[in-house]
Formats: sequence, structure tokens, C-alpha cells
Amino acid sequence: MKAKTKLIHLGFICAISMATMSSNADEVKLNAVSFLPRTSDITQTFINFIDEVNKKGEGVVKINYLGGPETIPSSKLAQAVSNGTVDLAYITPGRFTGSVPEADALLGSNLSIKTLHENGAMDLLDETMQEQINSHLLAAFLTPPYS
Repeated sequence: MKAKTKLIHLGFICAISMATMSSNADEVKLNAVSFLPRTSDITQTFINFIDEVNKKGEGVVKINYLGGPETIPSSKLAQAVSNGTVDLAYITPGRFTGSVPEADALLGSNLSIKTLHENGAMDLLDETMQEQINSHLLAAFLTPPYS
């Protein structure tokens, strides 16, 4: 029997993830795509995250970076996660506001991510994403001056 879990990394840069795990699997394997090419400085942050997860999660979880928009166009990443084509997508909220319009609230916010966690906004967005795209908010960051 398979259990499905979707994870989301959200901010000005976001990731959406769906891990399909079997109850007897030794290592969960996730496929990841970014909205910008691998050579982008912004994508390098995501690559560093993947490297860290792979290092610390060895034998438990493995993230395979498949590429950027040459793999899946950024406008299709949210849909690709929703339908299980890809597990993890590094993406801006603007690319999935058609499915989760509330994500646009981050774009207009001048609050830090810490404040958004403290005031419950991130929990509310997580609940909304669970309802609308069967996904969980994993983490978030904003670019300066709001980070």
C-alpha cells in the first residue's frame, strides 16, 4: 500500500513536493525541478538544500535534481506536482496562485517569515494548501528587506 505526502517550500521561491512511499521502502526517492536553470544563483540555494538533505538523510531520503525549466516549464510545475509527475518543485508563488490564490499574500507582505510563523499566517497558508492542492507548507523565505 502506498502513502502519499506532499510538501511545500514557499516564499518568493517555493518548492512543492509529493513523496510516494511504500511501507517497506528503505529510502524515499524524490525528483526535483527548479523554475530557473541550475546555473542561477537562486537555484543554487535549492541545490545546496538538496545536497544537505541527501547528506543528512542518507539511507532515508534521496532528492534527485532533474533540472530547471528545460525539464518542466515553470508555469507547469505546480500542476506537475499535483498530478505526481514531479515530487519537488522550486517555484515562486505566482506560478501556482491559480490553484492557491492565497499564496499571493506573501508577495504583498512586508513581514518577516518569523513574524508570519508567530502570527499563524504560515499555518493558515499550510491548511489552505492542504485543502486546495493536497500539499503541506514545508518552509519559506523571502528576499531582503523582508527576510
